[in-house]
Amino acid sequence: MMGCEICGASDAPHTCSLCGRKVCSKHYDESRKLCAVCVQALCEICGEKLSTTYCQICGRYICTDCSVQITPALRVCKECYERYGYSGITRILEQRRQTVPRTPPLKILAQRIAERHRSPY
Repeated sequence: MMGCEICGASDAPHTCSLCGRKVCSKHYDESRKLCAVCVQALCEICGEKLSTTYCQICGRYICTDCSVQITPALRVCKECYERYGYSGITRILEQRRQTVPRTPPLKILAQRIAERHRSPY
C-alpha cells in the first residue's frame, strides 16, 4: 500500500474526493471524504469549494462563488458586500490605507499559514 501524501509515514487507504491525494486515516475527514489539506482550504462561507482568495473586509477565505469582485485585484465576501455595500467597502478600505501601516503581503500569508498549521490534524 502507498504511503500517506501528507505525513508520508502511514499507509494511505483513503483518496481525497477533491484533490485525489492518497492519505492515511489521521489525515482524512470521513464525513466529507476530504484530506486534511482540502478541509483547511475550503471556502469559509459555503464550505464546499476550495477558496481562491480572502475577503478584504473580514479576512475569511472565500471561493469565487461566495465573493464579489470590487476591482480586478480585490474581492470581498458576499456577506460583507450585503452588509456594507460598494460605497461602504470602499470607505472602509480607504480608512485602512490611511490609518494602518501596510503589512507586506508575504508576512500576512506567513502568519495565516502558521495559524492554519495549528489545526487538530
